[in-house]
Amino acid sequence: MQNKKKIFFWSPLLSHVGTINAVEKSAYALKKYLNYDVYLINVFGEFDHLQRNNNFNILNIFSLRNWPKTGLKSKFIIYLFTIFSIFKLNYYYKKYKPDLIISNLVGYLPNTLKFFYPELNIANSIQGLPKFNLIRKIIWNIFYSKADYIFTMTEITKKNILENINYKKKILKIDNPIISRRLRKLSMENIDDNEERKIFNKTTFCSVGRLTKQKNFIEIVKAVNDIPREFHSKFNVIIVGSGEDYKKIKKLIEKYKLINIFLLGFKKNPYLYIKNSDYFISSSLWEEPGHALLEAGYLNKLIISSNCPNGPRELLINNLNSIKYDLNNYKDLSQIINKILNNKIKNQFQLKLNMKKIVKNYTMFRFSKKLQGIIDQSSQI
Repeated sequence: MQNKKKIFFWSPLLSHVGTINAVEKSAYALKKYLNYDVYLINVFGEFDHLQRNNNFNILNIFSLRNWPKTGLKSKFIIYLFTIFSIFKLNYYYKKYKPDLIISNLVGYLPNTLKFFYPELNIANSIQGLPKFNLIRKIIWNIFYSKADYIFTMTEITKKNILENINYKKKILKIDNPIISRRLRKLSMENIDDNEERKIFNKTTFCSVGRLTKQKNFIEIVKAVNDIPREFHSKFNVIIVGSGEDYKKIKKLIEKYKLINIFLLGFKKNPYLYIKNSDYFISSSLWEEPGHALLEAGYLNKLIISSNCPNGPRELLINNLNSIKYDLNNYKDLSQIINKILNNKIKNQFQLKLNMKKIVKNYTMFRFSKKLQGIIDQSSQI
């Protein structure tokens, strides 16, 4: 009987963001459709919620859990303590001999093992838009060039990497497995809070993500403030997520005296809030490709998005599968909301249907089949 393939996933992070969900779904896809043995390297506790899940093997690095979740301290800790984790990662590699390590974040560290174990197969899955300054170019050319594969989620990022590092091996566009039947099941759950349920009695616009500079939620607040007050009784806006920009966003809402924007905080199940909303707004400065955006498309929401790089620029076409506005132009966004409130956008059903056609590329089954070919090829080398 042929031995099962063993796959390590490495994704050190202090807060629970979309990348962790993507890793979980990627790992589950390989377990469900290919019956691989999947190991999640649990550096800071990012996979604690899966400790009792029989689908995964959790390999712990640090026992400490009281880490700062946001700000410069968290970034410093991630880069400092992942250096120390090399010893435990080395131990796990020698013990289990994985067929492939898939690194989703802080990828330089698993790549250091290639200096000692040339036979190791490693894939760096790039989850964000890399900004190549001089230091980052040096790091990437030393460490990331060691990877056997680099996965990107957009062709734009693929091109960007090839222009900045001397990489001679395979760089492939591999879509994260964002979509699953479980997502729809979760979206059908009930909202327990009575006050939150009342929000959806009006036309509701939803946005989901970490309250960070990247997500640019300030732009949504400014757009709502730009809409004449007589229309504010017709709609509500919800922002689902937590993060370092909470106070800044809340202060601006209070300054404008807006009573139809609700900061709901982090939700374990954001899908039911997307499902109960009428529209989804992505105001990001950049996305790669934008997990919440794809989830909203799957849940039949009309997407309103900035024309930012990389995902929205590559995946979304204005008036074909979405409505797009000029990034950093809140007046443009407010005009779109006004048109919706005044029933001046007539092709909404077709826009949502066309978005569904894009979303089908992001299923766990398709992801598993792409990875199977790569892993089988690696095993033959």
